Amino acid sequence: MNKTQTFGKSPSKIVLFFKMILILAGIILIFTAGVRIITFLDTNHLKIPSALFAIVWGVSTVVLFYTGVNWIVEHFSLKWTARIQPYIFVGPAVLILIWALTLPVFRTLISSLKDADAKNWVGLQNYKYAFTDDQMLIVFRNNLLWLILGTFFSVFLGLLIAVLADRSKYEKVYKSIIFTPMAISFIGAGVIWKFIYNYKGQGVETGLLNALVMSFGGQPRAWLQIPFWNNILLIVIMIWLETGYCMVILSSAIKGIPEELLEAARIDGHSEFSIFCKIVNDTVPASLVYGDDKVLAFMDISQVNPGHVLVIPKEHASCLAELDEETGAHLFKMGMRIAAAIRKSGVRCEGVNLLLSDGEVAFQTVFHVHLHIIPRFRQDGFRLAFGPDNRTFPAREVLDKIAKDITRALQPGE
Repeated sequence: MNKTQTFGKSPSKIVLFFKMILILAGIILIFTAGVRIITFLDTNHLKIPSALFAIVWGVSTVVLFYTGVNWIVEHFSLKWTARIQPYIFVGPAVLILIWALTLPVFRTLISSLKDADAKNWVGLQNYKYAFTDDQMLIVFRNNLLWLILGTFFSVFLGLLIAVLADRSKYEKVYKSIIFTPMAISFIGAGVIWKFIYNYKGQGVETGLLNALVMSFGGQPRAWLQIPFWNNILLIVIMIWLETGYCMVILSSAIKGIPEELLEAARIDGHSEFSIFCKIVNDTVPASLVYGDDKVLAFMDISQVNPGHVLVIPKEHASCLAELDEETGAHLFKMGMRIAAAIRKSGVRCEGVNLLLSDGEVAFQTVFHVHLHIIPRFRQDGFRLAFGPDNRTFPAREVLDKIAKDITRALQPGE
């Protein structure tokens, strides 16, 4: 049946309309009957039958509702079906959220402006009391401590563990151990930490914290009865529970970052933590040219000339002396290939410089070996000057002596 013709041909509009009415009436009838049956069972204290019926009736009603209403909507024209159908599935959930969350907020706000019996208006008197009473101020302070310390250390430790674990070959083992507290209920966590904070006061202490204190010559304390510090010790439990969750979320985010972006940020001189700051702010730049298991090539963010590329080893080496020969050879090999590619590309340069600075006096500013591939154009203004002001012409004997020194240094073991 063509959906766009549903209301124009068999079955007739009237028959289809009555079918829709019957479906809606049936849904309402089943819902109303179910509420009455549950009320009857609860009134007669039949808890188990009431719970079983509620499960069966609830699931059946939801399935019937979505099936029936969806059938009705699908008999509209394609245009109206596309408009209405999303609201059929999302609408009930939104209404339940409004009823369960939004309305109570407004009712609480209104009640806060009334007296203890919620009958007479008192304006802001309740708020004045809350922000001037000493006990209430302690409550606010404790809530802020939970919010600030609990959140900060859960996220910080989760990020730290995610970064460190991702670099370990035992990553899965470490993450499983850290995540384990998330599988423990709050009651279970309370029992575990009760043995840590336990205080008997009878000479023999079974609490782990008191045992440690006594091993260093200190006196056992009833830790959970010390004002202020008891709140901090409870926050520690929350951090212990939530760190694993934060670790999993942040680890997933870190693994979603291409390794090439991290390498590009490192070559720009950023530390690990500044990399993460830039990633969070979505400001890590990397226009990639080439990458393999040994080297990475990308556009320099400060272009001497259009097409200026950097080639770097993936393994960190601050200078040539720290770079293994195989990687170094591959670095220059790819430098030659990229230089040739630049000349063939739309850059249309007239020449290319391959430049590597090794050491601060050689103008190295980023201490990770990197090879500049700089396209050259006539009158581009870039100069590597070898003029009379910075050149000398030593005697042949001096040149021979320096050559012999370098030759000896080339020998293995030198």
